[in-house]
Amino acid sequence: MIGIKQGMVMQRGTDDRCDILLTSDTPLRTASWAGDTSGQAALENCGEGVYRLTGIPTGGPYAVTIDGERFDDIYVGDLWILAGQSNMEGVGWLTPEDRAFTGRDTVRALYMTDEWGVANHPLHELWKAVDKVHTDVLGPGDPAHIVVRQVGPGLEFALQMERYFGVPQGVLCCAHGGTAMEHWDPAIKDLGGDKSLYGAMLRRVKTNGSHVRGMFWYQGCSDAYQPAADHFNENMERFVAECRRDFGAELPFVQVQICRMVTADEAAASPMWNTIREQQRTLGERIPRLATISTIGKRLDDIIHISSDSQRQVGRQAAEAMYWLLCGTDRYGCLPPPAYRGYRIYEDGVTGTAIIEVSYENLHGSLTSAGRPVGFAVSRKPDALTDPLVLDTWLKGDKALVRTGLAPQDLEGCWLFYGFGIDPVCSIQDQLGREIPAMGPIKLTME
Repeated sequence: MIGIKQGMVMQRGTDDRCDILLTSDTPLRTASWAGDTSGQAALENCGEGVYRLTGIPTGGPYAVTIDGERFDDIYVGDLWILAGQSNMEGVGWLTPEDRAFTGRDTVRALYMTDEWGVANHPLHELWKAVDKVHTDVLGPGDPAHIVVRQVGPGLEFALQMERYFGVPQGVLCCAHGGTAMEHWDPAIKDLGGDKSLYGAMLRRVKTNGSHVRGMFWYQGCSDAYQPAADHFNENMERFVAECRRDFGAELPFVQVQICRMVTADEAAASPMWNTIREQQRTLGERIPRLATISTIGKRLDDIIHISSDSQRQVGRQAAEAMYWLLCGTDRYGCLPPPAYRGYRIYEDGVTGTAIIEVSYENLHGSLTSAGRPVGFAVSRKPDALTDPLVLDTWLKGDKALVRTGLAPQDLEGCWLFYGFGIDPVCSIQDQLGREIPAMGPIKLTME
């Protein structure tokens, strides 16, 4: 029987009862559950060996029996896909706080072994993966790092979703470090989990009831090079569209904008990192029910992986974005991630030089910065910083006022950035610590 596993979290339907699909070579006739409550579940024959199981209420653990076959430690709540590359896989250093956490029975993970258990670091042990694409094709990496390098954003995301919804949460662990969009290509999903990352993800969803609540995605660093960067937008649009065909037309999608990397080859890599960030920032303008989390000011644990504390922040902020996509705001006051709204250029009445007033929306309170606000740049070229044109920045409500050394008319045709380059210094966020997105190049005009 495919679709139910020991220890799993079943996805709930709109009536707060399980709604999953089972596949069986033999006819299925009866289903029941027992736990704090008990009763008969419903089995609807959908044809071709597929059955819809409904009726088990949110909560757990339950013992579920289907035609005499028993499955223990079953929960009903929400199920999320975790996918992308290494920052989702989890490479943050373990802190004392991480080591002290022992997990909660109601927040669970389908590990790479295809076994369910209480969610805790590490979520992704690639060398134990059932799907051979993680081991034989892409390589599992070095398991020795698992002693100290385990932390990603998925656990904190699930814990926060439980706080929001008050029902059990489950995550399907599907990420793999160092992977580009070509490795997630839906076109080869029919090769299955032995050859395709998308195929492995699809298999894991199907073997756990075929229904999920949403996707949490963190990827992009491996596409910040030519020619992949030129095709990133179209690859992401195709990927999201295929996910929605396979996992639900209304699937909410939260992605993370890539952070930064410390490298000696900054000049060569910088334009491509800007290109990927800008494509990620604007993807939600073309794809509904997609939100993008900024990480441009996060701390790093090594040259490219964000720290454990930053990972927890990303997980909580992704949960807020996901909750907003699903529900809008309510007593929790959830908002979409901070977003660029627009700019205007005016003349400083004292110096005669230009001030660029950059406006933002979806803020908790006002824009703020620990110390001097930094991160904005203006250049005469869209792919490189020329002479320094930004003298200072100050914040006023939902606006950043960027003071330049040029007259307003001299900004015509220049380019505005926030977070230029592969390793920028950026400090601006809202009053709950959510960073404004990296952006640019944005062409400036006096119109």
